[in-house]
Amino acid sequence: MTNLDKQILDQIKDLKPIAKWKFLFKNYLIWSLGILFLIFSSFACALLLYLVINNDWEHSKLIAGSFWDYWIASFPHIWFVFTVVFLIISYQNFKHTEKGYRIRHRKLITINILTILFLAFVFCSFGLGNAIDAIDLEQSKIFNQRKVLWINPDKGFLAGEVIEKNEDSLKLIDFEGKLWTIDVIEANITPYTEEGVKILGNQVSEDTFKAKEVLPWSRIFLFEKDFLKELP
Repeated sequence: MTNLDKQILDQIKDLKPIAKWKFLFKNYLIWSLGILFLIFSSFACALLLYLVINNDWEHSKLIAGSFWDYWIASFPHIWFVFTVVFLIISYQNFKHTEKGYRIRHRKLITINILTILFLAFVFCSFGLGNAIDAIDLEQSKIFNQRKVLWINPDKGFLAGEVIEKNEDSLKLIDFEGKLWTIDVIEANITPYTEEGVKILGNQVSEDTFKAKEVLPWSRIFLFEKDFLKELP
């Protein structure tokens, strides 16, 4: 027996078998973390999907001057980063599961991405995306630039919650908490949901805005149970 063989045997003698419960615990923990971060990624992707679909691309040139300037200013980059980071962490966890190493990397990544997109669509369809609109304006500067862009009455953009409606006017509280009187006599009005409206028009005075177009703040997804209400 060579010295190398003896050294190997000595090392084997010192090894102790890992208890089955420890192995199972580690495997379950890795799976749980993989699923958890997959869900986190799906949540982030749902918010990303909601913001991209409702990002008012049709008004990009009007708001920012060009499509690319508007894309830079309004695209929800932070939610894209969160989606990718959580996806990577989830992938790393699944790769280290008991049988994860047998699956090709490309296939595992594809499965993760498709699962995230499916869950994101489901979450968005049931109204999860609307949660991003509940944050205040200060936080929106980081997480929801869209709200910030629409508080520009001097440039013809205004958005907020309608608290009162009359035949020729609306009372609106914008995202900064300011009360406005909205002249809608000549406005083209689209049915809107209770969560709010966005308005194109002109500022007439400090607290008066003449509307050309009144639009719902967000689009309704497949299974959302929001009920449209008609303006007069």
